Amino acid sequence: MRSLVGEGVQFLEGGAPVARQTQRLLEQHGWLAPTADADTEALQHAPTQFATTGDAGVLRGALQSWLHLHAPVQVLTIA
Repeated sequence: MRSLVGEGVQFLEGGAPVARQTQRLLEQHGWLAPTADADTEALQHAPTQFATTGDAGVLRGALQSWLHLHAPVQVLTIA
């Protein structure tokens, strides 16, 4: 994967502890998406949003290269 994305992308360790911390931070900031059982129809038609805590240009480049998407990217600051 490194050869595909270059040195500008930082890979994060995966696993259950990282998933739990990510969920906690998203809930804390009100950024966690509703679950599918809340309103499946609304979720299917919701616009896709892209966000990063890193360089927005890197994510935009990946979206263009991998998914052929030209989409805005929001930069998030997590304190």
